[in-house]
Amino acid sequence: MISTFDMVNVADLDLLDQVQQACDEVTVVVLGDDYAERLHGRAPVIPEDERHGLVSALRSTDEVVLCQQEDQLPRRGGPDATLYSDEQALVGKVDVVLTPTRRSASSQLRNALNHQALNHQAHTTSRSNDEDLSA
Repeated sequence: MISTFDMVNVADLDLLDQVQQACDEVTVVVLGDDYAERLHGRAPVIPEDERHGLVSALRSTDEVVLCQQEDQLPRRGGPDATLYSDEQALVGKVDVVLTPTRRSASSQLRNALNHQALNHQAHTTSRSNDEDLSA
């Protein structure tokens, strides 16, 4: 299973359950911060070491690895492996794209946090410009 696992939630747990039911062993690939930002155009909210630690603690995982770039992704279509992902950006690079049966409010929280960060950045930039003008 390949995913960013940013703000691990019930939808992620549902996807891992789906993979666990279909597979004898579950190796999870957590996308690193820089790789996830390249795929999604924004950095994850939760740092990669925390996301890796959270996913490693789940009973449904046998092994968890951190992936920093595309050439570190496992190969798809192997004789003993099927690559599952919920990352739409990886369509064509995985065998099965999963859809959770349970939904989470994490995307709303992520959007609110991104909005807050953008407002803070705009306020900081505006204050900095005002200071430059008064100097």
